[in-house]
Parts: sequence; C-alpha cells; structure tokens
Amino acid sequence: MRMKRTTQCLLLSAVGLCPVAVAPQAAPIPVPATGAIDVDWVGAWGDRGAADGQFSEPYYLSLGPTGYLYVGDLGNHRIQYFTGEGRFVGKWGSQGTGDGQFTRAPVVTVGPDGHAHVGDCAQDRMQEFTAEGRFLKSWGVSGSGPGEIRCGGVVAVDDDGSLYVADYLNHRVQVYTRDGDYLRGWGGLGSGPGEFQRTSHIAIGPDDLLYVVDALNHRIQVFSKEGDFVREWGGEGSRPGQMSSPCCVAIDAAGNVFVGDVLNDRIQVFDSEGRFRGAWGELGLEPGQFTGPAGVAVAPTADGRVRVWVAELGFAGPTRLQHPGVTEGGNRVQVFEVAIR
Repeated sequence: MRMKRTTQCLLLSAVGLCPVAVAPQAAPIPVPATGAIDVDWVGAWGDRGAADGQFSEPYYLSLGPTGYLYVGDLGNHRIQYFTGEGRFVGKWGSQGTGDGQFTRAPVVTVGPDGHAHVGDCAQDRMQEFTAEGRFLKSWGVSGSGPGEIRCGGVVAVDDDGSLYVADYLNHRVQVYTRDGDYLRGWGGLGSGPGEFQRTSHIAIGPDDLLYVVDALNHRIQVFSKEGDFVREWGGEGSRPGQMSSPCCVAIDAAGNVFVGDVLNDRIQVFDSEGRFRGAWGELGLEPGQFTGPAGVAVAPTADGRVRVWVAELGFAGPTRLQHPGVTEGGNRVQVFEVAIR
C-alpha cells in the first residue's frame, strides 16, 4: 500500500484544507467511533514542508492560556504556534546548539503563566521562552545522576511553577523548581509499578495527580506529585484499552484522559480511573484517520463537548517500521469535537 501526497491534497483541497491553515468547516463530518463517545471532524491544516503552517514531523502539542496552540516541528527544528482554528501566528527556532536553537527534537509545553518550556532531547537541556518565543533561560546537565537528564522532553508545569520532566532515556520522572533546581525524582528501567520503559509524556489532571505515559510498557501510570504510585492501566495490544507505543496524553476539565495511541493510529479516551470510554481513528488520510497521532491537546466547548487537536507524525520513526511501504501522510493537525456520553 502506498498513499501519495496528491491523494491527500485532493482530499483536503475538496474542503479547502491543503496545504496551509484554514478555519474549521461549518458542517462537521461525523467520524466512526467506538464506546460511549461521539466524534465530529471539524477541520485540519498542514502539509509536509518548511513554510509557515507546514511541518516536518509535528510531535506534541500544547495549548497556552491565551488559546494559542503550540506545535513542536521536529524536522524543521522549530516551534510554531497557531490560533485554535489553525491560523498561523508565529514561530521560533532553527537548527543548532545556541540559545533558542534546537537539534531535531523541540518538545514544547506552555505553562499557566504563558511561558513555553522546550525540551531538546539531543542536547539534554530545557529552554524557557516567552509566549512569543523570546529566549529566557536554559538549564540541564547530561547524565543519569539525580537532576541530570538524558533526552528530557515533555514538562508538566504546576501552578506553583514546579516542573515535572519526563526524563525519557533515564526512564524516570524528575521534579525541578521553575529555575531548574533539582527537587526529587522517581522511577527507573523496569515494568513494575513506578518503573518505566521510556517516559514519553506527562500531564497534571484536575485531581492534582500526575499521568505519565510509559511508552514501551504500553500503559499509563498515575502518581501523586510526591511520586507515590496510585494506579495504572493499558498493556500491549490493539483491543479497547490496550495500547501500542502510546506517545502523549491530555486531560480535560472533567478528568477524561485522551491518549495518542501511536502505532494503533487512534485516540483512546478513558476516565481518570482508567476505564475505557471510547476511541476513534485508524490508518489513513481521510478525516478522522491518522498516520501516527503523536500530539494531543484538549479544551472545553461552549456546548459541553471537548475540542481535541491531534498532530500526526507521519511515516517516520516507529510508524515507518509499523507500516512498511507507506511513505506519505501525517504532517498535519486535525481538529475534532467529542461528546462523552
């Protein structure tokens, strides 16, 4: 099977969506879903490239307090940000090791104060910026000791400014002050409670607990902010509630947990206890289909639904191994509205 970009653009141009940002459509498209959810596709933007609004492996999303959506654009070594409807607003970053530069993996989280925290995996450092991309500071020491980082990436920012870092290659969570001073940490390589195989994402729920994506154990683990184990769910597979290399997590105001299930090409929804609520998505280029959903962000709508943004990595890294011979797709952000019954 080979999906050509011309096929993708013909599909998207039919609704005015190729190749750059546009507003969601007036008439949403219902998307097939399982479980107790209803899903409508309301728009998309993006294509492969380096122009404004284009991407090269978008990876992780973060919704800022002003409503702008921040996208880590890996292959272009930059952060781009947009309105929630997909209008390009700004960008920063380039390839390099200087302040405000990145090497391959800019992973962005925007805190309650609007500051953007960017993890640069290849450089084992974290950088902080204003919401518009003005460099503020950099911190991080490469290594495996307390406070040291090996491919530190996603940060969960607490209301008091504390930073919870998913220390990916050290298989642990570490906690720092807002200035980067080490406070505590937990984890280590393994498959037991409180152990990890690649901590790929972390988020704070409305219950004040930490939800950690344990990628190669194919599960979500939940902890107190002090590191006390609370619960876990998942397991490798493709059945409801199972996962295959999950990558990212977002939690809505009601505590529903949205998981980017990358190699199953779907988004799964759980309640805060880990009970399966529903899922949507499969491999493909049509609205509601995915090629490696590697970023998810959520926000409430005025009518009680949940607006969900999903970034698609495309056929790169693990997705290329999962789908040999398929070379196109991804490099876009899709927008949905979800009702949880």
